[in-house]
Amino acid sequence: MNRPSPGFLSRIPSLRVLVIGDFMLDHYVVGTTERVSPEAPVPVVRIEQEYRRLGGAGNVVSNLRSLGCAVYAAGVIGRDPAAEQVRAMCREVAVDSGGLLEDPARSTTEKVRVIAQNQQLIRYDREKTNFISPALSEQLTAHVDTLLNTSDLVVLSDYAKGTLRPDLIARIATMARARRLAVIGDPKGSDYSRYYGVTALTPNEREFWQAAGEGAREGGDLVQSARLMLQTLDLGALCITRGARGVTLVLPDSAVEISANVVEVYDVTGAGDTFVSVFGACLAAGGSYPEAAQWANRAAGIAVSRLGATSVGLVDLLLMGTWRERVLPQREIELIAMRLREAGKRIVFTNGCFDLLHAGHIQTLERAESFGDVLIVGLNSDASVKRLKGPGRPFIQQGDRARLLASFGCVDYVVVFEEDTPETLIKCVRPDVVVKGADYRLDQVVGREFVESYGGRVELIDLVADVSTTSLIERIRNSVA
Repeated sequence: MNRPSPGFLSRIPSLRVLVIGDFMLDHYVVGTTERVSPEAPVPVVRIEQEYRRLGGAGNVVSNLRSLGCAVYAAGVIGRDPAAEQVRAMCREVAVDSGGLLEDPARSTTEKVRVIAQNQQLIRYDREKTNFISPALSEQLTAHVDTLLNTSDLVVLSDYAKGTLRPDLIARIATMARARRLAVIGDPKGSDYSRYYGVTALTPNEREFWQAAGEGAREGGDLVQSARLMLQTLDLGALCITRGARGVTLVLPDSAVEISANVVEVYDVTGAGDTFVSVFGACLAAGGSYPEAAQWANRAAGIAVSRLGATSVGLVDLLLMGTWRERVLPQREIELIAMRLREAGKRIVFTNGCFDLLHAGHIQTLERAESFGDVLIVGLNSDASVKRLKGPGRPFIQQGDRARLLASFGCVDYVVVFEEDTPETLIKCVRPDVVVKGADYRLDQVVGREFVESYGGRVELIDLVADVSTTSLIERIRNSVA
């Protein structure tokens, strides 16, 4: 798999996503329990808090809004208090809910979860799960046809509550293909034939085997069974989530295994919604299937470490990843810095050659991190170091220097620059704070006037005494002399 780069993540907020499916209300009743009821062998819960969130397809909407996408909601709800709350919550997160049609004969699905001591004790549902009427399906199709004209991606969130009739899915797939739009489906049920022609499906392993059939499961080859399904359903990809075993991405001519994130699993509610949201958004933003699956897997790892159906934001993604994904070209860091500022993150910048890393460098980086939320390090290229330090330098090539820097927990991004000074890079990043060593005077700090012009500042920090790359080189030379 090619090296993933988070650069395309910064394009996600420009996406317009149409979410079609089963919208519902998640109702949480939270309290404490200290005794068993005398009426029956059940705990008595003293209610301390109640709150409601968008559920089902609504949780997909919430995740996409957390990523910064513009979102259109389409589906069928009832004409009841729960429906009013669903619409109100859509308005609160600036989601266009004009595509949510009301059916007086249906009740809006509401899931009530009773939680005590951080454990779910019981859940009860109010719902009707029969398919919507053909007439409503026609109305919904007309709304979808209009919304597709201004959409970049379609997500089908199927909770088997009756919105996504097979004929409706078929028409959505046909209309989206005509507009060259990807359709990503989070499927339910054992009959996947109704998803014929969508771009990709994201079932979990249990759901996949249920659809593939017990005979296929007994054969035991997940990839072969998935590839057969790809051909039968004319899919572009199957992305099968497998819990602690990670993710298996199956394409027509290849398969990719992605390891699970090592996290403490707290609550798996809504993890599939997070996965399909991030997977679809990454594809629409220009990521490859493997990149989309990798980032979706990481986002789901965050989701299961939180209580209840939760949303994973763009900043969560931008500030995670391996050292390889933290080393970026200048054209990508400019967009990422813009997204971080929009999210209210305080950006710190420092720079240097970082040839022969030592304790002084580490102290500088750790101190720099303390001035904000995100630390971006500008690194002089090999050519730049040679011009500044002489023909014998650098001792360590820029790729290795970048890797070492990006491996530190206090460093969020490393950007190699070719110029002798980081002035151009500073203008791209627009940091809130620029950090340099106290061996500089303020008037010697490159970019100071620019940073101060918009309210930023320069911090000069004390250096570790008698520790520098030059002194290390001299000691090494003396020791081998």
